[in-house]
Amino acid sequence: MHQRQNSMKAFNTVLNLVLLVAVIFLLYREFSPAEPKNRATLTEENLKNNDFDKVRMAYINYDTLVARYSYQQELKTQLELKAKELEADLAQRSKVFQENVSLLQEKAASLSPERLQQEQAELQQVQQRLMMYQQQKQQELAQEEQKLVDMLRKDMDDELEKIKADYNLDFIFSFDKTSDVLAVDSTYEITDLVIKRLNDKYNESKGDSTQTP
Repeated sequence: MHQRQNSMKAFNTVLNLVLLVAVIFLLYREFSPAEPKNRATLTEENLKNNDFDKVRMAYINYDTLVARYSYQQELKTQLELKAKELEADLAQRSKVFQENVSLLQEKAASLSPERLQQEQAELQQVQQRLMMYQQQKQQELAQEEQKLVDMLRKDMDDELEKIKADYNLDFIFSFDKTSDVLAVDSTYEITDLVIKRLNDKYNESKGDSTQTP
């Protein structure tokens, strides 16, 4: 009798352990995170998702926009004129310097060593000032060019934000030879609209400035 009771206790203990393991397994399967899907499956599901059809997007051709934005072209012309003026100025200063070098070489034989050394030192100082002047002007020109780029970007970004809001767009891309976008549907190009808005705004500002006393 005693052995039978011990056997029943052992059986109940084993049964309880089996039930405990089963409960733990069920809880783990219920609450543990699902196995992540691979990227290809997720992409396919996203493309099939109805919400994906609701994404509204458009694109611009940046090169075309830059080429046809009147204000940008006007400032670019001014910048190119300054660059040509600087080039001519530097060429004239360099010419004068070379003439002085040639003149010193011609009369070097008639000068004392002390006088020759003095004039050579003066020419070296002139050359250093010329190089510093060239670097300064080129730096100023580069800064103006960067301002032009920043100005264009700000004007474009401001107008794109307005268009994005007006037409309830989610994304606006840039598409040209250097962009990461590989293919587009021309139906979604808004370059002409952006150009028109930018030029209209610029022409209005010109009209306001001419009317200001």
